[in-house]
Amino acid sequence: VLEQTMMVLWNLSVNAENKVRMVEKGVLPGLVSILKSPEERIQELVVGTLRNLSIQHDNKARIVQEGALAGLVALLKSPIVNILQHAAATLRNLSVREGNDVKMAVEGALPPLIA
Repeated sequence: VLEQTMMVLWNLSVNAENKVRMVEKGVLPGLVSILKSPEERIQELVVGTLRNLSIQHDNKARIVQEGALAGLVALLKSPIVNILQHAAATLRNLSVREGNDVKMAVEGALPPLIA
């Protein structure tokens, strides 16, 4: 059920209007929590959804405020290429928001990104 739910959220997060609505409706705490899933398919879906949501400017700050950085940094150690790509792209999107770059450095994002 979780995989199907995550697939729906991923699909919804592609739409520009949905990016705002999803965050306004409170999807971020659940997504941040699911980042810690031990299942690689779930990790891929949740980080892909966060990548899509992180494209929207206001969401960049909200994603960081909800505590997603630690989970995203942890996923940079994944052996699964798709997970690595989504995590790195999400961090790239988040890094352009003022203040997020410093928070990313504090959370330890730099070493795995430059490794």
